[in-house]
Amino acid sequence: MVEWAEKQNIPLPTQNIEQLLSLVSVPQDCTDLNQYLSCFEIPVSLLQSTEAISSAVSDLLKRLDQQGLAYVEIRFAPQLHT
Repeated sequence: MVEWAEKQNIPLPTQNIEQLLSLVSVPQDCTDLNQYLSCFEIPVSLLQSTEAISSAVSDLLKRLDQQGLAYVEIRFAPQLHT
């Protein structure tokens, strides 16, 4: 996230990685859809170019392969991207 924010001149709410991860992670005790959806605001803001989306998918596939996953469904909401 930090790399793509810098490449696209998008300010992040914090440069602290732990704090940033907490902003994009749904808490275990989440019971509110709005709280859940708010975790997507930062990632979606960073995925507004073909290059950023391609890089994110490539990185995800590499990490999933390292975990030995044989099947995955990646969700995409085209209406949220330009």
